[in-house]
Amino acid sequence: MNKTLWSLSKYHEGVVNKIKSLPVAIVLTLNNFKGGVGKSTLIAIFAYIMVQLKIKVLLIDSDPQRTLTKKMMKNFEVKKNASLSFMQGIRNNSLENCITQLDDYLYIIQGDWELATLDKFARTNLNQNNEYYLYSYLIEDLKKDFDLIIFDSVPTTSLYTHNCIVASDYVVAPTQAEEESYENTISYLNYLNDMRQYNDKVEILGIVPYLTKDDNATNKSYLKKYYDTFGDLTFESIIKYSARVMSWGTNGISENKGYDKQVLSMYFDVFREFLDRLDK
Repeated sequence: MNKTLWSLSKYHEGVVNKIKSLPVAIVLTLNNFKGGVGKSTLIAIFAYIMVQLKIKVLLIDSDPQRTLTKKMMKNFEVKKNASLSFMQGIRNNSLENCITQLDDYLYIIQGDWELATLDKFARTNLNQNNEYYLYSYLIEDLKKDFDLIIFDSVPTTSLYTHNCIVASDYVVAPTQAEEESYENTISYLNYLNDMRQYNDKVEILGIVPYLTKDDNATNKSYLKKYYDTFGDLTFESIIKYSARVMSWGTNGISENKGYDKQVLSMYFDVFREFLDRLDK
């Protein structure tokens, strides 16, 4: 652990201590209606940072493709495997035995190919009024054991996404500074407003823009559109394209190789702004 890299101001230490002192976990979804915008990477790096800060976090990979699970397995060794899969836990009406421990402060409910049967399960076992509340019900008993619970989901309107939003206190929307992502972000925020009929307490914490290329005119133009359209919802801290992050996707996050500290500092800036927004 690089103590200098992960040092916080007294203010941010205070926010972290507030999070740790809450009686139940803050529940967060990171999602948008476009794949490839870096949501699973952002969750993975946030989780890596939280381990350094001793924030106890549970990741829930609600995506049958298991992208987040694969990333986490490259960064941490399993300390204790879950005895049941995600879908088995859903069928058993409890996720308690679906939790895999990766670190003293990091746990994950792994993505499960069998989650592809969730729609069929819901139609067979749940009435239409309850199917969006399944995750909310299943994590209720887990909240007391963690500081944060973070959902990753598929980039489409689906039963997975609906359940994540209904179970969450906050949503962060990673996006890219280009046309399709911009249009999809508008659609996603409209969707979140519609979902308030099922969870009127969910708040949009912010939009995290990614620049796909350095010093690119199109990126700069769309970054300005985000600020013009969404105002303060758009994070001031942005994420620039980095080949180092691509390397981490293959080999896991490192702290002491070329450009590691520079790139991690960029994500740490986003994390600090995340703390600012939580505190407000």
